[in-house]
Amino acid sequence: MIESPDPLDSEVSVSVDVNESGVTAKSKSRLISGLDRLLGNLSDWANVRLEGDIRARRATSTANEKVIGALADYAVDKLKVDPGFAERALASHVDGILRSQNNREKVAQRAIEDLRREPPSDEQARSGPDEISAEVLDRLETYSSGASTEELQERWGRVLASEIRKPGAFSLKVLRIIDELDSDTAALFEDFATHRVGEFVPKVLVGEFPYDRQLKLVDAGLLVDPNFGQSSSFSEIDIEANKYWFWRANQSLICLPRADFTPKREFGSKSAISTHDNKPAVPIYILTSAGIAITTILPPVDNSRPYYLRAKEKYPTASRWKVSADEKSVARIE
Repeated sequence: MIESPDPLDSEVSVSVDVNESGVTAKSKSRLISGLDRLLGNLSDWANVRLEGDIRARRATSTANEKVIGALADYAVDKLKVDPGFAERALASHVDGILRSQNNREKVAQRAIEDLRREPPSDEQARSGPDEISAEVLDRLETYSSGASTEELQERWGRVLASEIRKPGAFSLKVLRIIDELDSDTAALFEDFATHRVGEFVPKVLVGEFPYDRQLKLVDAGLLVDPNFGQSSSFSEIDIEANKYWFWRANQSLICLPRADFTPKREFGSKSAISTHDNKPAVPIYILTSAGIAITTILPPVDNSRPYYLRAKEKYPTASRWKVSADEKSVARIE
């Protein structure tokens, strides 16, 4: 007789986590739809008292064990296979099912932990569809089933949590890229992306970044090929009757008095500010759309001040201004 762990032990734990995750409204509905796919029928009982329903599910689990036994008897009787062979084949099949289920449950648990750390905003909780798209859930189910390491379980848990916060955050192409990332490339990108400012990574913040590492991220579909050098230009703005060049860095403006900037020819510059089309510009690496999407499952960063300090080393008159939440005004920070 094949022994299998009681699935209810983990289901009860996950159900409690669902109700204590801090996820509400439509985002909770999306959480239930995701866990329903990974764990099976969670939506029937995640929001009710567990005691009575557990008994019914234990009866179902016992019935399933009887079905497995009956399948083994059928294989011996109808297919005329050796009883030992039937038992081994069935054991292997069930073992694979249990491993896949265990992987999916670990992914679900990681997603809930991620949502606890970063709950959906009020707007995210109220908006969007009630369920994650079936196409995305199909892929998540497949990838989560094969997530046999803690690193992979953490990765797919973050993806599921991100889809719960903002459904449609990941295209099927991006999910494929995430699946194909080996652990070394994933770690390299995560470290590289800690220096990001929006979809750009200023070269001055990265420091020395060897070409073989650049190529690794390019081949993975995360970085635009930087062979010819890339930059992001400053724009013009008037603040309090003063004329500035500015570069947007998250919710900050890095400003430079227009009178203080002199265009210089600098090919391949890695300084904080170089020249492009006679304007000040930031030498950068550019993330691909897939790279940008993946940064949404990484810890948030704000590199506006680190970049500002490097810019101020080259231009002491540089200043940093805070953009208001409604985008209508700015206030000088330093």
